[in-house]
Amino acid sequence: NDLDSKDNLYYVSSREQIEEIAQEMLERDGMTGRLYIPDVNYDVALFEVSASDGAANQRVTDKSDSAAFMKWGHQWLVADHYYQGFDKMKNAKPGTIAYINNGERIQAYICTEKAAGKNVSYTLLDNKGNDLYDRNAGGICMYTCNVVIYNGQDITYSLWQPIN
Repeated sequence: NDLDSKDNLYYVSSREQIEEIAQEMLERDGMTGRLYIPDVNYDVALFEVSASDGAANQRVTDKSDSAAFMKWGHQWLVADHYYQGFDKMKNAKPGTIAYINNGERIQAYICTEKAAGKNVSYTLLDNKGNDLYDRNAGGICMYTCNVVIYNGQDITYSLWQPIN
């Protein structure tokens, strides 16, 4: 979807859009909502998976228009491949607004932090080596790999807190 061609607030908050996503969720097994970041022109379906099921996470992120969405401690984690468009998340900055439409309502989130980090040993670290697990209670941590490498992946992560 090209978010630049629409009135972004209307697009993400209209009753028609909520109903459209609810219908899409019925048609796509396992879909739990849709993430929009209008300021960076990003739009992807979310599929809830278990954080401990690496194979399921990989299957979801490998599909186009499909990001893994999982409970990770006291926050949610969104993961997708940079080459499927999630590199646009790297253009978010503190103050950027994202929306998740779950087919019933839309929740807005504000970006509070964005930085480089590492994906190592089944956890994510910030650029100082601090674990991101549970650092953003009540919010969302989004991340994507910067390039495809196989031993300790350089990532970009962003932390988001709900508005309201």
